[in-house]
Amino acid sequence: MNRILFKKCNGSGLNKLFVFLLAILIFPECYGQTEAVTKRLTIIAGPSLLTVPNTNLGLQTGLQYNFARWSVLSEIAFPLYIKDKEMHSRFIRFSSEIKRYLFERSFYRFYISLQAHVTESKYHSIYRDFFFDKNAPSTIYYYDEADSYSHIKVAAIKTGHEIMIGSKFSLDLFYGIGLRQKIREFKNTTNLTSSLITAGNQPPYYRYRRPVTVNKTETKPHITTGFRLGFKLH
Repeated sequence: MNRILFKKCNGSGLNKLFVFLLAILIFPECYGQTEAVTKRLTIIAGPSLLTVPNTNLGLQTGLQYNFARWSVLSEIAFPLYIKDKEMHSRFIRFSSEIKRYLFERSFYRFYISLQAHVTESKYHSIYRDFFFDKNAPSTIYYYDEADSYSHIKVAAIKTGHEIMIGSKFSLDLFYGIGLRQKIREFKNTTNLTSSLITAGNQPPYYRYRRPVTVNKTETKPHITTGFRLGFKLH
C-alpha cells in the first residue's frame, strides 16, 4: 500500500492509546512455550460497515489472546464489496482491544473493554465537486477529479457478552461509545479553480449540504455495536 501523507493532529492522545494497546497485544505473557500460547488463541471474524467514503459491507477478522481474566484482540478490516470501483482505490482498518472479564461461567463471559483503531482510505472522485480548506476559510475550491485521502482514529469504551457455542465456537455481542477523529486531504486535482465565498457566489446546492473541509481535524462522538464469531484453536 502506497504511503499516505496526512497532517499531524496536534495534542491527539489517540496515537499513544493505539500504540499502547498494540504493545499489550504483542507482548501478553509471551514467556511461555509456543504450544501454551497457541492454546490461548481464538480466531475472530465478523461483518463490519465501512463508511469511507460510502457505506460498504466489510469483513473484520483477527486473533484474540486469552489469559486469566483478560484478553487482547487485534483485527484488520477491509471491504468485501465496492459499489463504484472507479471511485475507490483502497481502504484498510487496524484495531486493537483489551478486555477485562467481570463475570464468567463455563458457557458465558461478560466484559468491559478499551478499543482503538485507525483507518486509512483513498478513493478517486470522478465527479465535479468543491471543498473548503481550513487554511483559507474564505475561499471555495472547485475540481473535476481528485484523489481523496482520509485518516480516521477512534477510541471507545465497550461492553460485551461472549457466549460459547459448543467447545470450539463462540459469539461475541458488543456495544460501546467513544470519540472519533477524522482528517481529509485532496491531491492530484484536475482543473482546480478557486473563488472567494460571497452571498452571490455559491454553488446551487451549497445551501443543501456543506462541502468537505480539508486539512481540518474533526472530533465527533462515536457509537459502535455488532457481533463477532470466534473459533478456539485448542
